Amino acid sequence: MRSHGRRLRDIIEAIERIERYAVLGRERFDRDELVQNWCVHHLQVIGEAAARLGRAYHEDNPGVPWSQIVAMRNILVHDYFGIDTDEVWNTVHNDLPVLRTWSNQTSLPTRCGNSSLHDLHRAGPLLTGSTQLKSNQR
Repeated sequence: MRSHGRRLRDIIEAIERIERYAVLGRERFDRDELVQNWCVHHLQVIGEAAARLGRAYHEDNPGVPWSQIVAMRNILVHDYFGIDTDEVWNTVHNDLPVLRTWSNQTSLPTRCGNSSLHDLHRAGPLLTGSTQLKSNQR
């Protein structure tokens, strides 16, 4: 079983992988289906890792909007043909930098409990578009 620290590292690595292509900009994202799929896949990884951290971990670290992160993953996985690439880009462009800031400011705990996570609700609405994904306009 993967430790909480390893799952948090999975989140950070997925962010880094998304950033490799997000820096190419919105135009590249819009015209390159491979970049879109890359971003969607790694958003799924982030959501899966977040889900597997478990309820106790989420409760011990309430400053992170875990339920929104997991909801985004569920929509991306189960409503694949309904994915709105505008919402994916908004998440990549607006919300992941907030998660990145958190990841840079926290030590990676190896067990559930008193980790030093910062309150992300003050920093912005992480992955809020996840509950509003609509029909893909490709």
